[in-house]
Amino acid sequence: MPDGDIAIGLVGAGHIARLIHLPVLAGLTGLRVAAVADPDGDALVAAGAIATGARLCADIGELLDGPALDGVVVCSPTDSHAEIARAAFGAGWSVYLEKPIATTLDDGRAVVAAQEQAASVGMTGFMLRFSPAFAQARTLIGAGEIGEVVGAQSVFTSPPRDIPAWRRTRAGGGGALL
Repeated sequence: MPDGDIAIGLVGAGHIARLIHLPVLAGLTGLRVAAVADPDGDALVAAGAIATGARLCADIGELLDGPALDGVVVCSPTDSHAEIARAAFGAGWSVYLEKPIATTLDDGRAVVAAQEQAASVGMTGFMLRFSPAFAQARTLIGAGEIGEVVGAQSVFTSPPRDIPAWRRTRAGGGGALL
């Protein structure tokens, strides 16, 4: 990669990271996936095949101890989000943090405080924020074109699949709705 590219680290090389995040990141001009961290060796090798040339790290500590990054994408299990985000902000990196940012309100507040102290960019991943349907609804509501909105409902579904153990309990993450 040419000098001057934005160096990104990805933490968590699970199914969604390999299916969505890594291919998108690998396809962006001016950006390179410089490092990937995951304790699962098989997931790490699979991620390395997508993010060719990335440094593969067994844990976040190894990623933190390596060459400086410009930002980190956190796709790890939910119960690790807050700790990883605080460490990344502490290193001065910008952070794209998958939802939810934490499993407790106190941890969520600590993430926000770490971002404010770091004065770097922080963003929570929520793909529907940029959905054309939601953008159109926001425009129509804002323009008053559909009258006074007193409630709204949306449905997001995915095909049945095995749910990883970490997503089955509140302590481990509780899934996307936590």
